[in-house]
Amino acid sequence: MKTNRIRARRFMVQALYQSQMTGDSPAEVADAFIDHYDMKRADVPYFKEVMQGIDQTASCLQSVISKPIDRGFDELTPIERAILLIGTYELLKLPDLHWRIIINEAIELAKLFGGTDSHKFVNSVLDKIAHQYRETNEGQADPMASTAITLSVPDELSQQQQEATPAPDAVKPETEPEAGTDQLGAREVAGGLPQQGVKSQLEEATPKSDAVKI
Repeated sequence: MKTNRIRARRFMVQALYQSQMTGDSPAEVADAFIDHYDMKRADVPYFKEVMQGIDQTASCLQSVISKPIDRGFDELTPIERAILLIGTYELLKLPDLHWRIIINEAIELAKLFGGTDSHKFVNSVLDKIAHQYRETNEGQADPMASTAITLSVPDELSQQQQEATPAPDAVKPETEPEAGTDQLGAREVAGGLPQQGVKSQLEEATPKSDAVKI
């Protein structure tokens, strides 16, 4: 299940990148990915849940992300935006996932898809968001709903979870980028989903917009 979820997050990054380039909503792109790509080794229900959640709460997620950064959300690279949207949604809306695991998975995504220092930036931003909404402000209201966020896990339980949780599985993605470059950000994307391979789809597409359409 852990490996399947890792694959699902990788598909999310690529789907959110395409959403920004084509102007299609994250939910629409998610449905297209499920229809066109072999995702049987990924956690498809989780992929769909997070993509639909990002689609429905994108404005609020962007507002939360913008607070700890020193530039506008639109000034981030498409890959950074995609990874931060995934990580922030998980931190705010999926309290059963330990915040350390969420940040670690986001760092791995940034190392895989982002530029040389993207993982450091992603780590810094999500760490600040986690401390605000998961650790320090117990009882802090969910900025996207009237219900309260489940906050920090007790230290003892946190230690047990960390000891019991292995490092992220070093699964080679179906589309493996070269190290040290913003692989998706360096390519142009256009409408239309190819029948084979996420990488070929991203390489063949034509950018329409650099903003997430809500």
